[in-house]
Amino acid sequence: MGDSLRIIGVCILGGLLAACSTNTAPISKMSVKGSDYEKGLHKGYLKLANDEHAESDWSDGNKFAERAKLAAMGKPTAPEMLSARAVPKKHMKPLAAGYKRLNAAM
Repeated sequence: MGDSLRIIGVCILGGLLAACSTNTAPISKMSVKGSDYEKGLHKGYLKLANDEHAESDWSDGNKFAERAKLAAMGKPTAPEMLSARAVPKKHMKPLAAGYKRLNAAM
């Protein structure tokens, strides 16, 4: 009986972990609508999604996969807010300046 419960538990856990991840293969096969900009975003976000999934960071991986999907659809998202990440205080000023320039350029 104990072995049966362990096997059931492992199967349930495996199913839950699989549900947490996003399979990026369909997103990688999407044809990208738009310019080289959207193509670059699509490729870059897919890499980030796969890297985060490889580290078992399902939340960030799924966010990047969604951004890749939107880029492929020709609907790229705005740059992520600096407040979305834990940025050390010493890096905040130069990052904020770069963020401001990026948004102005877009």
